[in-house]
Amino acid sequence: PALNGREYELDPDVTAIGAMHALQKLGRIGGIFMGGHRPGFGPPHRDALRVVADQVGAPTPAHWIADATADLLRQSDGVSGTWHLTSAGQASWHEFASAIFEEAHAAGLLARQTRVEPITTEEFPTPARRPAYSVLDTGRLRADFGIEPPTWRAGLREVIAQLASGA
Repeated sequence: PALNGREYELDPDVTAIGAMHALQKLGRIGGIFMGGHRPGFGPPHRDALRVVADQVGAPTPAHWIADATADLLRQSDGVSGTWHLTSAGQASWHEFASAIFEEAHAAGLLARQTRVEPITTEEFPTPARRPAYSVLDTGRLRADFGIEPPTWRAGLREVIAQLASGA
């Protein structure tokens, strides 16, 4: 993980003291409510959005992380370790944004499809450096607890369905 563009690692500090622990590494997180408000699906005056296409991760719905964490805690039975909690599969920010608009349009949340144009990281500078590839391996989560992460697209469909239902 990165904080202010600098890598940090908690595992050695946590594991060195020998205490029971369940450290979870999370990927890209999204959900229905952000800052207490439902997210907008693009301003109506825009015909296109430009979104970074050269950074790849596994978008993961926050509600799935909560459910998986509860399952992990119920099953842990004194097991300590580090597990990756992310959706299965991978997508660039551009692919994810495109899928959001496709699913929102299909669910009737958008009157028209929004065009999503790919750009490079260099074309969208940010104060924090983002890794080009941040997909985490969930194999240990599956092996230790039988928790099978949903695909990022399935998670997105659940979130869009909740938005469409007014939940």
